[in-house]
Amino acid sequence: MSSSDEDDKKKKAAEASGTPKAQLTPLPMARLTADGGDTVVVERVIRESDGGGHVPPLTRTNYVEWALLMKVQLQVAGVWDVVVTGVGDPRDDRRAIAAILRGVPPELLRTLAVKDTAKAAWDTLKTMRLGTECVREAKAQTRRGEFDRLAFKPGENVETFAMRMAAIANDLELLSDPITEYKQMAASIESLLDLKQMPLEELVGRLIVCEERDDEDEPAATTGVLRAQIACSRQ
Repeated sequence: MSSSDEDDKKKKAAEASGTPKAQLTPLPMARLTADGGDTVVVERVIRESDGGGHVPPLTRTNYVEWALLMKVQLQVAGVWDVVVTGVGDPRDDRRAIAAILRGVPPELLRTLAVKDTAKAAWDTLKTMRLGTECVREAKAQTRRGEFDRLAFKPGENVETFAMRMAAIANDLELLSDPITEYKQMAASIESLLDLKQMPLEELVGRLIVCEERDDEDEPAATTGVLRAQIACSRQ
């Protein structure tokens, strides 16, 4: 049996086994000119990718978490800028809308699928879940009041308190009302710590060490430091 017959048999066996093939998408051919003046045609091929992750389906109560995860997915796919600006390659725009539609319940598909751009679909969904500008302002005012009144609960540790504070700060940023005050406090603290470069997790770790010293004045001081760090990180 010739080698070509053996190759044909192996190929047919692989096809029969159902081995999945990588999905390849050809891109426009590029023409290069060699030193001798000859033209060489080069075809570039890339693998299609939608981010490779999983975003839980959108519900009536999980929009904040859903939007954060979907944003990451769109960033991984390289199409988040199209969603933000509404300008970009039409193919990227369609890919972004397709990703958004995969994550919403069936009753929203018709409303979002007819939008001209991914930005329009994203903004519509945001309005449907967070309300109009007036409603968002009311929600932001409520959350800001919660942020300003934050205090340690009896027996609460630094890590749990920081998670509560970060959750409210994330909600306010999504409601277009990010934390910007406490900058003066942040400027004072930055003389000792670089809050812009220090992640919240590292600051929490340092405060946990202080917590273990059982300083009676620590809760109030810790609250101020965390507020300052959040304000600084969102400049």
